[in-house]
Amino acid sequence: MNHETLLTERIIPWATERDDVRGLAEVGSRTSTVPADEWADMDLMLLVRDPTVFNDSDDWISEIGPSWLSLKHPGPFEGLPVRQVLFEHALDFDIVAISAGTLAMRLEVPAVAFLLGGGFQGGFRPLVDKDGEIESLELPHHQAGPESSGISADDFDFVVNDILFQVVWASKHLRRGELWAAKDDVDGYMKADLARVIEWHTLTMRPGTDTRSGGGSFGMIIAGA
Repeated sequence: MNHETLLTERIIPWATERDDVRGLAEVGSRTSTVPADEWADMDLMLLVRDPTVFNDSDDWISEIGPSWLSLKHPGPFEGLPVRQVLFEHALDFDIVAISAGTLAMRLEVPAVAFLLGGGFQGGFRPLVDKDGEIESLELPHHQAGPESSGISADDFDFVVNDILFQVVWASKHLRRGELWAAKDDVDGYMKADLARVIEWHTLTMRPGTDTRSGGGSFGMIIAGA
């Protein structure tokens, strides 16, 4: 069993048969022009009559198949959480339930337009469209990432000074014998600052480079430097 098999054998038939689910589409890295690896999750968008049915309870997940756990976290659609589900075989899906009939209106939100328009070399893959809402959608086209680093003098000063501050603070934690706190300074604050510097440099030298995934693509970024 893999993500695509679970999608085609269980999720699409489930969405097709359930009357209050009016549409289903895939977005994210697995629809990207850059092939996703086997570890990538799958991002799905449900068009439903009542999102609260899917957001306030996870009972519907068992209708698809056995799962190990689920949780909610904020997503690009304001006021609508993303339901992160880990199905058996460690197949992870991010699923957001949106009111049917509102998708075109939500494209007015830049983050949503960027996501559904193929931002970061992604794509939009319609799977179920009972009312023709997805087919009638006029999607923008965003094939590249940010055009520039967008760095300001204030941002740069903050990052440089924060790195230097954390060097001092981590040293003090070490002198106190607070190894956990010192490691947290290095692995938390300092690495986050370093990631921003690498992203700025990359987007300055190669505008449009995909710098997503919390450093997951840093290997490719550095290789292409």
